[in-house]
Amino acid sequence: MRLLAWLIFLANWGGARAEPEEAQGLCAQEKGKGPPPTSILASLALGLEAGKFWHIADLHLDPDYKVSKDPFQVCPSAGSQPVPDAGPWGDYLCDSPWALINSSIYAMKEIEPEPDFILWTGDDTPHVPDEKLGEAAVLEIVERLTKLIREVFPDTKVYAALGNHDFHPKNQFPAGSNNIYNQIAELWKPWLSNESITLFKKGAFYCEKLPGPSGAGRIVVLNTNLYYTSNALTADMADPGQQFQWLEDVLTNASKAGDMVYIVGHVPP
Repeated sequence: MRLLAWLIFLANWGGARAEPEEAQGLCAQEKGKGPPPTSILASLALGLEAGKFWHIADLHLDPDYKVSKDPFQVCPSAGSQPVPDAGPWGDYLCDSPWALINSSIYAMKEIEPEPDFILWTGDDTPHVPDEKLGEAAVLEIVERLTKLIREVFPDTKVYAALGNHDFHPKNQFPAGSNNIYNQIAELWKPWLSNESITLFKKGAFYCEKLPGPSGAGRIVVLNTNLYYTSNALTADMADPGQQFQWLEDVLTNASKAGDMVYIVGHVPP
């Protein structure tokens, strides 16, 4: 996904703003029946406030981007293509330079400084061959972007997912614990509950409560890279990481509790 195709947008979301009930425990625990979920339109019709959240996806940082008189030396992400008209904010043939991403995240703060939460659905590394990236480079890029988002939105809850480019080798996500899952779980620790940290280290999926006084909502972050057709590691597995079984349990308990559930991930069904 190239420069002009990466996504940052502000969206509305809604839910019943009911009086808070007793504190809810872990996301997958069964609770007593709560208030029924309320859609955005229904919330507005009832005079309830709809919230706002930012969605960030496919940043694809190219840390080696530079403006050069040599059109073949601008960005590794262009491959063998010449980039004759590169500027400080990037070029369509390249992935995103740091200046563009940094400016965009700060622009988000100016446009909507207090979103209810941020969705960050992955694909952070450039389109380059695996041999030109490596595990350390993947982790460095994810860490750099994580620090930027935390710096600009220090008090905002972030629900982050991995994209198929956020691993080494790319697309080859394992169904169990590994160094990348472990390291990124530590990077995202300020945004995760203890239960979510444990789940993320096992399979890079988790569930968190939605913000708001009612607490009647959950965000499920899936590792959909486990089902990606380019992932050879899980091709013969019926339920890699037992993620579907876990999801079924979460949805069953959410239904019993009357909670609405937002399901997010990177690779679509």
